Amino acid sequence: MENIEFDQKNSIGFGETNGQKKLGITLAKNPHQPQTVIAIFNQLVTAN
Repeated sequence: MENIEFDQKNSIGFGETNGQKKLGITLAKNPHQPQTVIAIFNQLVTAN
């Protein structure tokens, strides 16, 4: 499993593995079959 710690209230977690920033969003509340989207950021993302 990815090294992401989730906030139980918001189902959103942040993590870092091998220098890659990761964002995880859990879509389902079922603890037995969670549906999670994991975004991996390979480079810095900026918004103007």
